[in-house]
Amino acid sequence: MKRLILVLALAAVALTGVFAKSVKTDGLALGVEWGGNYGFVNGLGAFGNNAAITFKLPSLPPMFGVSMAVGGSALGVGLTADWWSYRAALATGSIDVFMYVGPGIYANLVLGSSFNLDAGLRIPVGFQFYVLQPLELFIEPALAIGVGGIGNSLRIPTVGIQLQVGARFWF
Repeated sequence: MKRLILVLALAAVALTGVFAKSVKTDGLALGVEWGGNYGFVNGLGAFGNNAAITFKLPSLPPMFGVSMAVGGSALGVGLTADWWSYRAALATGSIDVFMYVGPGIYANLVLGSSFNLDAGLRIPVGFQFYVLQPLELFIEPALAIGVGGIGNSLRIPTVGIQLQVGARFWF
């Protein structure tokens, strides 16, 4: 039993160096992303493909996203806020690769010939690539479960995949 505890303690110490090597993720971040929602149905073709600004404020833990999409006669605006409750290094070297997982929330508003609001919870699983620090390239699929069609035809639950690909600068 003592040997097992010693092995686990040594493994924890060895892994601490891997998990500790990180770029600054508690400061200010600002970036752009392209995204899409898949599996939802609303007035903009599941909010369609969208362009977004992603940012993190030093005083708040969540990573925020504000997106916009235009399709036909409809305008869509989306908001996300994610808390990265788990973050780990997958590889370090010339390219540092990290992954994160955590809870988040989302809301998508579509305005046009009708009003439509989708909102709910999401679980992003993101992969970060640091080729040149402080530049981060990322891909983030997220399972989203919520309520859809508020103001139009109510659907409970709505389930879909949200996908973002983008770049952020950390300051």
